[in-house]
Amino acid sequence: MNRNTSHTPSRVPQTRLTSIDQIMLKFYFTNEALVPTGVRLENRDEAAINFGHVERAAKSVAGPGAATLGRVRFGHRDNGNHWADNSPNVCGGVCAHPTIVGAGYNLADIHYYHQKPRQKPGGAPAFGKWVVVLTYDADAEKNILKNPSSLEEGPEREAATLLASQLERLMKFSWGYLHGWNNADGGAPTITLNFNHCLGDQDGENAVVVDGETMKIVPVHEALAILGEQRARRRREREAEEQKAGEALVAA
Repeated sequence: MNRNTSHTPSRVPQTRLTSIDQIMLKFYFTNEALVPTGVRLENRDEAAINFGHVERAAKSVAGPGAATLGRVRFGHRDNGNHWADNSPNVCGGVCAHPTIVGAGYNLADIHYYHQKPRQKPGGAPAFGKWVVVLTYDADAEKNILKNPSSLEEGPEREAATLLASQLERLMKFSWGYLHGWNNADGGAPTITLNFNHCLGDQDGENAVVVDGETMKIVPVHEALAILGEQRARRRREREAEEQKAGEALVAA
């Protein structure tokens, strides 16, 4: 597979998962038709969200100034650590999703919302966007991801099949650039990844991966190697547990 290495990050953007309870992947589309079928639409109160940023910033390590309007992004209140800034040509979730789940986070929710056009510096054109949000939670009980083949025919299996297809579609997209935020010191134990400028299903050059306690953005081949190692390790662990259980049964 040919890749233009000119887009490979010169350094590895990374952040720690220490104290992180939630991870949110946010995919920004300018065409609502690209939103996977069946994703729930939610209404958002932008003023309340901004107010929440200010409240959390007041309790954060950096204090109220962390949520100053425009501190990082024009017209926004951002109270976290901006650890990934315009990381280029990134695969959506081909490695992010399975490694986040493998790290013990459960897919707790999927929805989308409409973001109205926002003012840009210099009067540049602004576009409304439709944002698909995947929320992963460290709470084991908050898990909507189920294997359809393990369920009997019926509404639950249909819902699981729909969710699987929604995720499959999102995982295939690549994105022109990615912003990553870690809000652990910003008053909220959350990491947020903002995927912007959809490139369709063309091959991405970089990917998000969770490796141990670290989330980082690396070339796709490195991310796939990490994912393969993690899957092989879990397979060995399952086989060892099954063998141990079999030996205990024989001994009994």
